[in-house]
Amino acid sequence: MSAFIITAEQMAINCNVIAGAIGYSPVFNHWVVQVKDSLVIEKELSESDKIFFKEINEYWKQGTDKKIAFNLVARMLVQANYEGVIDRYNKCEDTSRESQDFYLNEVLKARESTVEKAKTQSYFQLVKSLRCLDYQCSDWKEYKKSLAKNLLSSTEYFALDSFEEFMNAKWC
Repeated sequence: MSAFIITAEQMAINCNVIAGAIGYSPVFNHWVVQVKDSLVIEKELSESDKIFFKEINEYWKQGTDKKIAFNLVARMLVQANYEGVIDRYNKCEDTSRESQDFYLNEVLKARESTVEKAKTQSYFQLVKSLRCLDYQCSDWKEYKKSLAKNLLSSTEYFALDSFEEFMNAKWC
C-alpha cells in the first residue's frame, strides 16, 4: 500500500473508536443526530456524499448497529482519503477503483482484530491519527464540505471533551 494512504489497521482502529465498538456511546451516533435531518448539509453535498447521507438516515431508522456504523464510517473515510490522493497526484496507479476496493476490504476485515487496539489507543493518538487522515483528505476538492470532514472534526471535538483538564479549563 502506498505511503500516502493511512494503514488499513489504523483506519480500522479509528473506525472502531468512531463507531463505538469500544464500549462508550458512539461518536458516530451523536454525529448522525446532528446531520441526519439537516437540509442545509444535504444541499451542499457532493453526489457521492448524498448517497452516504441517505444511508445514514436509513441507519438511524433501522437502529444503531455498531457493525453497520463501522462499515459506513470506513467507506466514507476511505473514499475521502482516496479522493484527496487522486486530486493531489492526478490518478496515479494506487488510486484505481480496484485499489480502493482492495484497501476498503482490508479495513473491513480488520474490524474485529482491531477492537482491543482501539480500546487501548489514547485520545492523543486518536487525535493525531485523525489529523493525519484529515491532512491526507484535504486535497480533495469537495473535502471542506464533505461528510467525512464533518465527522472527523466532530470526533476530534469529542476526543478533546474527554479530558477533564480540558473540560475544567476556563471558557474565555
